[in-house]
Amino acid sequence: MPFDNRLVRILPLAVTLLGGCKSLGFHTGSKPVEASRKLAGFEAVTVAGGVAVDIALGDAFSVTVDAPPALAQKVETRVEKAMLLVAVRPRLDPKSGPVRVRVVMPRLTRVQVQASSVTVAAGEIPQLDVVAREGGIVNVSGVKAERLLVEGRGASRIVVAGAAQTLECVLAGASRGDARDLAVGSARVSLAEASRLDLRPRQMVSGEATGASKLAVWSKPKRIGVATRDGSSVTFVR
Repeated sequence: MPFDNRLVRILPLAVTLLGGCKSLGFHTGSKPVEASRKLAGFEAVTVAGGVAVDIALGDAFSVTVDAPPALAQKVETRVEKAMLLVAVRPRLDPKSGPVRVRVVMPRLTRVQVQASSVTVAAGEIPQLDVVAREGGIVNVSGVKAERLLVEGRGASRIVVAGAAQTLECVLAGASRGDARDLAVGSARVSLAEASRLDLRPRQMVSGEATGASKLAVWSKPKRIGVATRDGSSVTFVR
């Protein structure tokens, strides 16, 4: 039987196409996989690099990375001085694929977020610091704290819901704070650079608003002492 030269041309082409499919992600290794990482001894969490993190309180420590294997290798998780660091460097491209980290811890005192998205199921804790920078997004639910600190800078967004005896809120750089679903006794605010805070205090709100910032009060507190300047305002929403 004569040898068909067409097979010589077809086989390399098939190999090339198969390799191209793998490079485009059409293979089982691109599917998200959950991987547990043995980390413990932390009470604060810092997140950076465009990763999404879910934090909850529980009896035991748990850190789980849910991502395709190639992306999971880029997620750094380590504990330093009672703080869990979750980071991706360089920052993740939103088109690169889903990356989510789930954290469970017995005690939480501080959450610090940089250019990432974090949800916190807080529960009952004495005090909590929530800090967001460089467009960070933090959503805290179910918090029951004596003292709550909220700080947002660089067009960040922080939402808090639950209850706190006292709230200290610092917003700058066109950041946004939403505490309409937070039952708070007294609050002290510092708003700057076109930032906005929605708040529902029962007893008192004090502080200052500058640089065209806005404070929206969704209640009737007994005392209001907020100084405004540079086009800033305090409004009451009924």
